[in-house]
Amino acid sequence: MPSSVPLTLRALVAALLAVALLGVRPPAPAQAMPIEGYPSYQPQTRCSPEPKRGTLMLAEHLVQRYPGSSSSGIGRSCGTSGISEHKEGRAFDWRLDARSARDRAYAAAFLGRLLAADKRGNAHALARRMGVMYVIWNDHIWSSASGYRKRDYRHSACSTLRSCSPTLRHRDHMHISLSRAAARAETSWYRSRLAQPVPKPAPAPTPSPSPSPKPPAEPTPAPQPTLTAPPKQVPVHDDGVIDLRPFPYRSFTVPANGEVVETRFKVRAGSTYSLTTAGLYGFGGPDEVADAVCSWSPRQQAWTATPGRAVRRENGRLALVVNGSRPFGDSCRGSHRYRTELKPTRTGTLKVRVLAPASSRGRLTVVVGRKAANVSAALPVYPPLTPAPTYSSNPRSGPGLLAETVSLPASAPDARWTAGSLEPGAAYRVTVSGVVRLGGGVGSNGQCVSVGGRWYDAASVDPRVPGQDHGQLYLGGRPFQPTSGGCTSSTRVGQVVADERGRLRLDLWDPLERSNNVGELAVLVQRTSPVVAPVPAAAERPRPRRQAWKQRTDRFTVDSARRLGTISTMRVRKGQRVRVVATGRFTSAGRAADASCVRTGAGWKVEDPAVLVPAALSLVADGRGLAWSAPGAGRTCSADSVYRATLTATKSGPVRLSILDVDHADNEGSLQVSLRRLR
Repeated sequence: MPSSVPLTLRALVAALLAVALLGVRPPAPAQAMPIEGYPSYQPQTRCSPEPKRGTLMLAEHLVQRYPGSSSSGIGRSCGTSGISEHKEGRAFDWRLDARSARDRAYAAAFLGRLLAADKRGNAHALARRMGVMYVIWNDHIWSSASGYRKRDYRHSACSTLRSCSPTLRHRDHMHISLSRAAARAETSWYRSRLAQPVPKPAPAPTPSPSPSPKPPAEPTPAPQPTLTAPPKQVPVHDDGVIDLRPFPYRSFTVPANGEVVETRFKVRAGSTYSLTTAGLYGFGGPDEVADAVCSWSPRQQAWTATPGRAVRRENGRLALVVNGSRPFGDSCRGSHRYRTELKPTRTGTLKVRVLAPASSRGRLTVVVGRKAANVSAALPVYPPLTPAPTYSSNPRSGPGLLAETVSLPASAPDARWTAGSLEPGAAYRVTVSGVVRLGGGVGSNGQCVSVGGRWYDAASVDPRVPGQDHGQLYLGGRPFQPTSGGCTSSTRVGQVVADERGRLRLDLWDPLERSNNVGELAVLVQRTSPVVAPVPAAAERPRPRRQAWKQRTDRFTVDSARRLGTISTMRVRKGQRVRVVATGRFTSAGRAADASCVRTGAGWKVEDPAVLVPAALSLVADGRGLAWSAPGAGRTCSADSVYRATLTATKSGPVRLSILDVDHADNEGSLQVSLRRLR
């Protein structure tokens, strides 16, 4: 279950201000417009991957309506294989994690809205108004062609679900494909939203002849420094009532440990004051965070003004009270700032208290001011948060990747990329090792977060957004999901199945300032899918009288840059044995190799321990590996790169000799090969 980091660690105590939009007429509801029929299936027919207007509107709607969710992208490169509405900019991948209770609830809520009947009895009303052709999520598909009936789904590249990656199973995102009309924002749901007029900025205040003009009625969108500093001592009238003439407001803090704070001033009965509060505090475990009105519910993955009975019994009401009452109501605000008017019925001090355990950490800011005072400068301010990494099409290419280690510094502001390029549909093992520090005592190993010496599967380093997975490693814009290795293990192992050709992007998600981060993660990417060898040379019918079938020896060169290698002029019968001798060396992506061995950091080895693909970078005959041996040394590496092997022909005809590699374009050098027919 996602958790938030205690407030003593990188805690922040304020939020962004909301600006009231005045004079905006609400848009016409979509239900008032004629409803569309079920959209027909309109597959991609051309490549135009730039996101379309309607797709962007739907993506923005989902990310805003379901806090903490994000986008895995819209457009996809034209170079990727297969047919996909992503290539026409009308498919959206909504990043949700099927392992997360919150994200499963988000998916269920959206699908429930999408497929429900409206008040007029129109079935699947929202899906039709949104122009949704189909949705794929968590091994299931809902398509308009089948009346949005829930059906099992398995990607064509997967023989079984178990062999399928989370991405191909759509367990790390929900795929939503739109009709062309919906992508152009021409169906009723989009038209109703576009009908809303753009709010005009509030007119500039006109000069007032009054020597003391009234401050604006609402806080300005960005806190500005106060030009006149408040007096150190709160001025009061003779009867002790606060005097707000010299300065429009006074602020004080209230600890969240249940202590009662009584103001040193009084408020006058019948007068109207503004009362503002802001801030967050922790009241228990790492996912137990609250503000003046609401607390975070890990079960609901949402802020709630009514904590569960067990939470109230253990921790209290979790609310700010003023003179025994809760003046800010029961509506949660994402800014964690609340404002109301206070009109006392008697003259006296204010007694303010947070109903929370004595062990709670943090404090709230409370501001008493004139009725329309702008108090934003008295409230703490958050630095901006960096959003989670998202999918981005990667046009950069490199040599085919067999094995590569990438260092990912925690302080790096930009993503890192593998030097090698992934092949679409191929699987790669990803092994992550190391621990980094994100500041404030928070550690991360790319999968889990350490707080106060304890590891959590997921945690937030900012109390505004509990339930986030900060410190998470992202691969190609998707969260790293290890299949082995726990929070305390030295390495974590997962898998990536490439959906397009290009280098792999690596990000470490830290939403805050990175200058105090230290350490780096080591990410080893290894191809596990076999390399497809060129087909054997074509079989031929034996013709004993021709020279090629009587030829005793053959000599030729195998160019390492040619995937198809070289075909012998010698013809051999099926079952006949041939002695093969190979000499020379070549390089592949800077890695030296010969017919049998590769050069590693530990010297020449028959197999590179970092390369998991069998026989990679070796000389093969008709796509089959040979049992090479060094003369006089057996199955070891030859100091002068001379090897021999015996080939037993599996068909009649010539023999193709080639280098087994994922990418031959970056290869240099060649091998000299000789064949000798054995009697």
